[in-house]
Amino acid sequence: MSNDNDIEKIIEGLELIEIVVPSYKYARRKGLTDDEAETLVNWAVEQAIIILEQLITIPCCEDCPCVNYCDGSIIEACMDDWRKRKQKESEEKEE
Repeated sequence: MSNDNDIEKIIEGLELIEIVVPSYKYARRKGLTDDEAETLVNWAVEQAIIILEQLITIPCCEDCPCVNYCDGSIIEACMDDWRKRKQKESEEKEE
């Protein structure tokens, strides 16, 4: 998985994009107008930037093996741990 530096480089690259051209052919197949397709692809690029920014600043889970923030190499381990804790909490509530 990527580390924070790689993600920051990706964000920098995405921020340089001024114009995104959708595939109008595929958009029309999905029932979108050209304007809707343009709006959607621009929104998607903006959301990708936001999600990547959140990814590099997400605080650790409770009892996470990392000190302050999850780096790219252990995010999956953190998520697995979080899922297991949530499952256990759910099972305990049901009892």
